[in-house]
Amino acid sequence: MSDDGTPFDVSQLRDVAMAHAKLAFDELCTEHRMHLSREVERMQRAFTARRRIIDRVGLGAVRSHRLHALAEEENAWNDQLAGNREPMPEFNLLLALQVKGGANG
Repeated sequence: MSDDGTPFDVSQLRDVAMAHAKLAFDELCTEHRMHLSREVERMQRAFTARRRIIDRVGLGAVRSHRLHALAEEENAWNDQLAGNREPMPEFNLLLALQVKGGANG
């Protein structure tokens, strides 16, 4: 409660806190996108290398089976990646304190 006995305006506290947190959140989003970009490049190179190896070794039926399994693995990885593309922020008020000065200082 404030000095006049009215309760705190929690929505105002939330707005102020979110304004302060926006810069940090934006920086984290940028880092997240860069990390995902590096991960996509790394995995694309890995899938390409595995595909080339499969194409070189084994009988036709075996190669076909392995390529099919690799395609399924790549699709599963892409589906998982799609779910991780956009961060989902969660912002909860855990504690709100009002600090008042004492009579002596």
